[in-house]
Amino acid sequence: MKIRITEEELKSKEEKIKELRETNESYVSEMVKLYKAYLKELNTVIEFLKERNYYFEHPDLNEITTIGPILGKNKQKNILYAYDVKDGWVKEINMYQKDEEPKRMPLHKFFALYNFEDAMKGLLSLVDRQDKIISQFEEENNILMAQIKNYGKIIEENS
Repeated sequence: MKIRITEEELKSKEEKIKELRETNESYVSEMVKLYKAYLKELNTVIEFLKERNYYFEHPDLNEITTIGPILGKNKQKNILYAYDVKDGWVKEINMYQKDEEPKRMPLHKFFALYNFEDAMKGLLSLVDRQDKIISQFEEENNILMAQIKNYGKIIEENS
């Protein structure tokens, strides 16, 4: 390990850090633009679901909320992140204390700290949200009908 570092080497590395930080910031800004473009495209779906009090869920998480699309979760702190389309902020929902008012976070800060791909999965899951509900009800109804037939048959045989 080299322990003797010149000031010139330090300045060179500092310049590289600055360059990489700026690139990182521009990528985060691009993610925000992209997410907002998807929000705009899916606005009709989101408003429809919100007006009818559908729960928003995430395909990789076992959580629901009525706030808006779920972006992700900090599992260590048990904090769920959802985008509130009404006020344009990410809401931090403490799942241990659900009646506590959610904290707000700008979308840019969220993407700087957390996974963009998780947020996109949560947003894109809205496209087929109703289809999944239809499938769940069809499956459940088939099970209920089979149970009714099965137990109806038994009572008929004993009448």
